[in-house]
Amino acid sequence: MDKTNIIGYIHFDRPGLKSFESEALVKSSRVSTLLRNKFVKITNQKDSGEKLFLGRVIEGPFFSPQEVNRDSSLAEVAVLEGEMFPSTPNFYALIKIEILGEIIGTSVKTTGTRPGPRATVESLSSKEIAEILELDQGDMVLGNLEGYDDVFVKLDSRVNKVLPRNIGIFGTVGSGKTNTAQDLIEEASAAGWAVVIVDVEGEYTAMDSPNPDPNAKFLLERFSKKPVGIPKENFNVYKLAGSESTRVEMKEK
Repeated sequence: MDKTNIIGYIHFDRPGLKSFESEALVKSSRVSTLLRNKFVKITNQKDSGEKLFLGRVIEGPFFSPQEVNRDSSLAEVAVLEGEMFPSTPNFYALIKIEILGEIIGTSVKTTGTRPGPRATVESLSSKEIAEILELDQGDMVLGNLEGYDDVFVKLDSRVNKVLPRNIGIFGTVGSGKTNTAQDLIEEASAAGWAVVIVDVEGEYTAMDSPNPDPNAKFLLERFSKKPVGIPKENFNVYKLAGSESTRVEMKEK
């Protein structure tokens, strides 16, 4: 175990904590490593052997002073009159972690237990996360994992168990469902798949043109890509006879 990767340690449970949650105590010197939605590895040492868990930081960090009570005069004065004190009282942070499963090899399996007190909480490298979540396999790039600019979410166009079966894209209004579908369509088309779109809103009729949004260009630069449309020779728009379309030139069907 590389101690430089240790973020903190699992705390004793408090009433109300769910069975798939744990809380961890973190020293103030490691507070800068605490970011919500980050994935962590939890190592639990027991007499029966070592267990590894995959977790995700879902709440925090919450800060508390160490030697004094939060509501003590010393703590309050040190915050309100900070210029009079060379440093704040010693403090620690508390984070809540969602236990996603048990790490067995490079895979994550469901678990019927959870880490105990003093289990170590470690940060994970981007490479480890991509391997554990199996995101690094495939030729179709859908985007990057939230919070990790260098961990790309990919699909393998050659594996039939994913692409031609049911894929659900869920989200609230404006969350990016259409953009996600467009990305999936473009990547599938580039990989040689025939894609048929029934578009009742006219949201996909200009996919043979590059996205004109400057923000899209900026985001794509992170993937070393530029906005491009589906090649025109591979893209056709049809409309029902007697109906209207958002595309000026199209073929009636």
